[in-house]
Amino acid sequence: MKGFKGVRSKTILVLFTLFALTAVLGLTPPAQAKEVLKVGIILPFSGPLAWFGNEVFKGYEVARVEQNEKGGLLGKEIQFVKGDAVDAKTAVSEAERLITLEGVKIIIGTASSVLSLAATPIAERAKVIYWETGAVADPITRRGFKYLFRVIPDSTQGYRGSARFVLDTARQLQGIPMDQFRVAIIGEDSSYGRSVSEVLKKVINESGAKLVAYEFYEATTKDLSSLILRLKAQKPDALIPTSYVDDAILLHRQMRQLDLNVKIFMGTGNGHNTDKLKEGVGKDVNGVLCAGWPGKTVNPTYAWGLNGFMTRHQKVFKADPQSGHPFGNYCGTWLLWKVIEKAGAADPEAIRKTALALDEPEGFMPLSWGVKFTGPDTQNPGQNTKPTWFVEQWQKGSLHTVWPAKAMSKGVEKIIPFPKWSER
Repeated sequence: MKGFKGVRSKTILVLFTLFALTAVLGLTPPAQAKEVLKVGIILPFSGPLAWFGNEVFKGYEVARVEQNEKGGLLGKEIQFVKGDAVDAKTAVSEAERLITLEGVKIIIGTASSVLSLAATPIAERAKVIYWETGAVADPITRRGFKYLFRVIPDSTQGYRGSARFVLDTARQLQGIPMDQFRVAIIGEDSSYGRSVSEVLKKVINESGAKLVAYEFYEATTKDLSSLILRLKAQKPDALIPTSYVDDAILLHRQMRQLDLNVKIFMGTGNGHNTDKLKEGVGKDVNGVLCAGWPGKTVNPTYAWGLNGFMTRHQKVFKADPQSGHPFGNYCGTWLLWKVIEKAGAADPEAIRKTALALDEPEGFMPLSWGVKFTGPDTQNPGQNTKPTWFVEQWQKGSLHTVWPAKAMSKGVEKIIPFPKWSER
């Protein structure tokens, strides 16, 4: 006992001495580490879609930094765990790794329909929330999943509107009767290109316009000349391509080389609404219409969260975004944080229940979308029913919103027809 008392006395003396030194030197004891909320990210960080995947991630990161500056979620610091999905096979393995080894209960993705179709079944089997902010193919939410939520429009929902813009607004500005209006649809041959093109084809056929071409190509192709020559022979008034960045640049360059002129050129997303297209084709980008995320000149009173996002993006990355994808995917992540806050827990069941109960009007999200997810007993469970794509146009090297009218900034007008190559 005497020895024990001696040890105890020495221990107390040591602790007292350390406390006194801390006070004298002005030191503070180390703070207790903050609890962490891990969220998985599945994107193509390398490979052919690496630029696109990293651009999308910037939107996620701005949302994470912003929320952590507010104190995190549920008192926890948000940390991202990345999964690099180069292709469908790695999308599966990365989803499995994030769930089994990293222990995540929430995954955000995916930027590509091919990758989303592969990764989402893994999350569903594990009862992990999969929050889709970028992939549009219809089949993604047609499989009866309960833990999958898609914030953005699916192909049918989003591209019916853009097709109607071509058929109604753009066609009428050219004064072409509907039954004489000639439309060509082309797309890269994946679930993304096919899903979007199928919607466009259906709308064109329903309208009474003439569908003069409906063709697909490999996104990795190095030559589209034979396709362009076939299109040239059909003399379309409007061309609606669904492309990624590299094939969009190739299409544009070879259209000029082979002098394929159309009155209306309407891209449908990824390939046509990024600065990469402008870098690839220069001033020839002007006049291109594109359905998708709004550009940075969208009316800020409509997309009320844009200015704050732009300021924070500049702070985090020391640069402006190179497309509308960071802002759009920031908005999807912003919504997830709201759902978790409202749920009061990061548990998948709580998130699922809260997400399904949301019914928010237009104007709720930072880009002014509303929110209402379809229930588990519907044909399309987990799909947000209230968003629709914007229509942008390249003018003087910048993307400007030209539809819907309330999202247009003052002074912006539609440039139709698409200028002939010889007139540029």
